[in-house]
Amino acid sequence: MPTDAGGMAIVTWEWEEPLDGHVAVGGDLVAVFLNYEPKSPGHLQHNSPEARATLLAREAIQNSWDSAIELAGDDDPQMSMRFEYDRLEGDRKADLVGSLSLQDLRDRLRLLPANGWKDLRLPGPGALNSIESGVPLEVLRIQEVGTTGMYGPWVFNDEERSKMIFAMMSVGFRKKSGPMAGGAFGMGKAGLIAATATRTVVAYSCFRERENDLGVTRRLIGVTYWGGHNIQGRTYTGFGKFWAGNNLPFENEKADEIAEALGMGIRSPSNPEGQGTSFLVISPTVEPNQLLEAVERNWWPAIGKFDDFEIEIVDYEGQSLTPRPKADPELRPYIRAYEIAEKAERAELGVDERFARPGDAALKQNGGRQTTVGRLGLVADREGWSFPSMKDATAHRSLVALVRGPRMVTEYWVAGNGGARPYVRGVFIAENGVVDDLLRQTEPPLHDSWNEALGEGGVEDEAPKLAKKIHDFVLVRVNSFRGDLKPPAPPRDKHHLPDFDKILKDFFKGGRKRASLPPPTPRDVHVEPANRQQVVVDPVDKMRVRAEAGCTFSLTELGRQKVAADGKDAAAVRILISFRFDEDGRAGSAEDSRSTVQLSSGVKGFKATHERCSLVLAGTLGINEEVVAQVHTEAYDPDFAGRITFSADLVAALSGSGTESDESDG
Repeated sequence: MPTDAGGMAIVTWEWEEPLDGHVAVGGDLVAVFLNYEPKSPGHLQHNSPEARATLLAREAIQNSWDSAIELAGDDDPQMSMRFEYDRLEGDRKADLVGSLSLQDLRDRLRLLPANGWKDLRLPGPGALNSIESGVPLEVLRIQEVGTTGMYGPWVFNDEERSKMIFAMMSVGFRKKSGPMAGGAFGMGKAGLIAATATRTVVAYSCFRERENDLGVTRRLIGVTYWGGHNIQGRTYTGFGKFWAGNNLPFENEKADEIAEALGMGIRSPSNPEGQGTSFLVISPTVEPNQLLEAVERNWWPAIGKFDDFEIEIVDYEGQSLTPRPKADPELRPYIRAYEIAEKAERAELGVDERFARPGDAALKQNGGRQTTVGRLGLVADREGWSFPSMKDATAHRSLVALVRGPRMVTEYWVAGNGGARPYVRGVFIAENGVVDDLLRQTEPPLHDSWNEALGEGGVEDEAPKLAKKIHDFVLVRVNSFRGDLKPPAPPRDKHHLPDFDKILKDFFKGGRKRASLPPPTPRDVHVEPANRQQVVVDPVDKMRVRAEAGCTFSLTELGRQKVAADGKDAAAVRILISFRFDEDGRAGSAEDSRSTVQLSSGVKGFKATHERCSLVLAGTLGINEEVVAQVHTEAYDPDFAGRITFSADLVAALSGSGTESDESDG
């Protein structure tokens, strides 16, 4: 191997060529994520970090955190992770460019046609200009402490192959397992690849010596992830490897030597903080402030739960940026909902807070035993975002953050597709153990949803069913909570009613024309709804919901007197029960805003008919009798909220007695 003037070996890049008859994979893995858009529904569109920052925050941290969880075993995991941005000039830049042979990458690009950078999937023709003289070279160093490191023998056909092979050079292989594992398929590199303009990443890892890999505790390798291309009649996959040659990485002292030359520092297995992995990203495309926002948006549950989950970002000026999710007003409702889900008992809840647990599930994965599924916390803000101003241009949604063992937000799940007020926010925490493992199986490579699709290979049949059970439970609880919320009274200075103002002025002026308020109208039938209505999954159409409620009817003292005066012991009564969807916080007035109401069980002495979707009960009610009506609506879209109303009156009153019906909400 050639050496420089100082005696250090000159390393060049080795470019992979496809073999005839063998499966070939192009190195432009970034193409898989070019159209990736982070899920930022509703109010989370505000200050939403860009896609590359989200990928880097989710994937890079998740891989390291999984490793820290593995190292901790039954103890609480401890991990610190430092993202350090640097701008190199002069000798510092020359040393890195020479040590990493970046001029090889530049020269290779120059051998391609003018638009060859497009075939390589580089972000622009000037992606490698920063290695030229006079242009600062920007780099990002990522260092983790408290993980296992990328251990394992450097044997490609061994199930126990090195974690470094999985992380840097494999796609589509499952490696990680365990109840809290977050990654699979080797997609963790996605965040790193998308974060570099040159598509170049270096990994240097230190780990404990193992029986199947004796004598090795450190390894280093660099990889380019370029698109397939042709040079001088030869075809290349786009994978370029900066390594010792002969399919081997740099190991031990040689790995230390190159890591130090690249400014990555030296890691030692004898140092408790030496075990772990360092990454070098050339020409980062993610700005420090964007990374900070992405870490807060996706990792606030772990930041709040684990004291030893520490993330630090150092910008180009050397300023340390520490994630503080509690300072973000967009995240505060979720942080409170998380506290409720983890700790709350019913007595501790505020008026606009809810806590619930789904019923236990008999899981085959757990020997058919009844298994706790998780916990749900919900919050609302009657004076704020639950009932936003009509001038608010935000496409609000009711959102629930879905979280499992690693405590990264899997998804801010939209509880229904519509945007009807009132809005609620919440957190569902999946139970550790078998539930966590099943949900992990349903996640796609980027771990951003719990999928309900059945029949996927490598996924237990009950895994997507469990995901659906959770989604259904959350949806019902969200809609029930929305149904309980009442719109706040508008501020007194927000509405001006000229005619009403004139009446009040005349009222307080005195004189012959002073207005008088009519006395309240007496009622003949007492209407007493149950404590509240509830929204449940429709038993027939599982994708929709229905409202259920009950109400008790009896004669008032005035009604009994009227019946007794006629010499009777019962009266003809007409009961009207309707369900109207909310329209801007008010019960809808249009006939098509209703959902048909049905009796859940018969009411003795009453006959049921329907008038314009409303349920009408006609029958007799004794002087000292009360009847109970249990009703439910037809199935409707879970995006809507509404309320069931009850009214009743004596039949005689309808034809001119002068009384008004008693109407109440369920």
